[in-house]
Amino acid sequence: MTRAQERRARLRARPQVFRLFGWLLAAATGMNVLSLVIYAPRFRAEAIAQGNAAAGWFVAILITVVINSVLWWRIAICAGRFARWIYIGLLAASLLQLPQVYAYTVKFGLAYGLMTATAFALAMCSSAILLRPDVSRWLRSDGLLGEVDPADFE
Repeated sequence: MTRAQERRARLRARPQVFRLFGWLLAAATGMNVLSLVIYAPRFRAEAIAQGNAAAGWFVAILITVVINSVLWWRIAICAGRFARWIYIGLLAASLLQLPQVYAYTVKFGLAYGLMTATAFALAMCSSAILLRPDVSRWLRSDGLLGEVDPADFE
């Protein structure tokens, strides 16, 4: 079996819920990028006032998009089990940023806090999909598992 045929077989065997995972991850990434773009002038002014690089917000956008894209590709396309745990671990580590997000919400306003909370909620929902029994079984099989057994959900 060639690599292209193996990839097509892996994608055919993938649980349909991965489409929802992709959409939720894209929405969370988009919400993060949108909040960074909208509040870029404030982030830039604050960075300059603290003596930091003025383009930090742009670097944050690049890092967010690249990390989420690579993790989506490794999890949803390549059936990467380790990438799943990296994604869940990074999401859990982001809980440590809540005090800083709260401080920025107080400083920038409720709209920023709501956008950030929405992005976090979307990311949490996408990580919950990765813990489903059918998804776990598909990832453990390296993406080669066929039909999903309904008994997984009983």
